[in-house]
Amino acid sequence: MYVLKQVGLTFGWLSGALAGIGAFLYCFGYLITAADLHLLGLDVFIFSYNPSFYISRGTTFFGYQLLTINDFLLRLAPEFIPLLLVGVFYVSIRRWLGRRSWGKRWMVRCRRWRPHLGTSVRFWKTAAILLLFFLVIYLINILESITAPLQVSCKLHGLLAEPCTVADRPHQATLSTSKKIANWLNTGNTEELQARFTEALLAEIFVVGFLLIAWYVVTRTDLSKLILVPFMLAVIVIVMLLPMVYGVLMLPREFPSIRLVPKDQALFAQSAHLYLLHKTDSDFVLWNATARQVVWVPLSTLLAAEIGHNYKLTSILKVQEDRP
Repeated sequence: MYVLKQVGLTFGWLSGALAGIGAFLYCFGYLITAADLHLLGLDVFIFSYNPSFYISRGTTFFGYQLLTINDFLLRLAPEFIPLLLVGVFYVSIRRWLGRRSWGKRWMVRCRRWRPHLGTSVRFWKTAAILLLFFLVIYLINILESITAPLQVSCKLHGLLAEPCTVADRPHQATLSTSKKIANWLNTGNTEELQARFTEALLAEIFVVGFLLIAWYVVTRTDLSKLILVPFMLAVIVIVMLLPMVYGVLMLPREFPSIRLVPKDQALFAQSAHLYLLHKTDSDFVLWNATARQVVWVPLSTLLAAEIGHNYKLTSILKVQEDRP
């Protein structure tokens, strides 16, 4: 009976853990999809996706983060060699000093001073204030850069260099960054988009690092845990922004062409370029590149539909650019 009880508790714990993980992945997937549709100039409420779709996108996002961190660490591997040499030099110097009487006396003095510093409440309070100050300065420097991708929108409506939601922004720095991102999206410059996402991911890592260091500082003193609130808010904001940045910068955008045979032949012009945005069991949501508008087509109004090859967003924009 005891074994069965433990097995039941284990399965209950696993079920709760999986439900929590699924909820986080669902949230990330929804934010990614909302940012993607906002970029295209579409309303998230006109599309209906099942929960597995959002969880799948959230899982892909989480895996992509791990791959990006792995690639970044591999590129930084040569930079760690000098640090390794410094560590070896430090250990060698300590051993060399330990063999000499004056060196031993100097090391004893250092040991006496270090505990005094570690237990100094003034030292840790100063460290907490400085850490909060550096966090604010860091957020001021990176927040505009992270939010710039979210200010690019209405891509399907024929925007090539002047994003409609950016043109009247008051901050020139953000304006220029958003224009660059819009141009990278138009030209398919994946290297620049990848670099921008990596910058946002590193910002998330740094902010989480600030929180962990602040937590360590608070545990060493009698400081109120309320000082952790700004760090927690910063982590929440950056964690919520990163999936949306991923949805704008890294999400592949390909839409299949579609040819319809409607019951009413006047429904579409024969020369209309149609692309499938979303489909359900009862309707199609299409993009009419000729008229530059979203079209909802119930399946009951069609005789037949033929789905063709996938086209990247850049190709669709070129089609729209060629037409007035």
